[in-house]
Amino acid sequence: SKKIASADEVKARQEAPKATVSAIKAEAQIYDPWATQPAVVQSFDAWHCKHGDRIVRDGEKNGRAYYGMSCIKTLNSGEQCETNWFVLNAEGAWVPKIASVK
Repeated sequence: SKKIASADEVKARQEAPKATVSAIKAEAQIYDPWATQPAVVQSFDAWHCKHGDRIVRDGEKNGRAYYGMSCIKTLNSGEQCETNWFVLNAEGAWVPKIASVK
């Protein structure tokens, strides 16, 4: 008659499974907009541009007051940034023109 092995005897006879090691395939470079860092966008306030501090332009023309912040570069240099013009609001404070805010 055959003897039935106990669970402990079966475990003792079995060899530990050998680990199989395989090389990991390198994934192709896929553009993932969520994983890449966004480009740093330089933003400047009304007082500064990429050339440095802006110059205040204010005065009166045709009976109307004007106020703006212009680039330090001259118009003839070809590098001058756009002037940020301001308008008077109902309280009498200078606020940026909607057209000059980008």
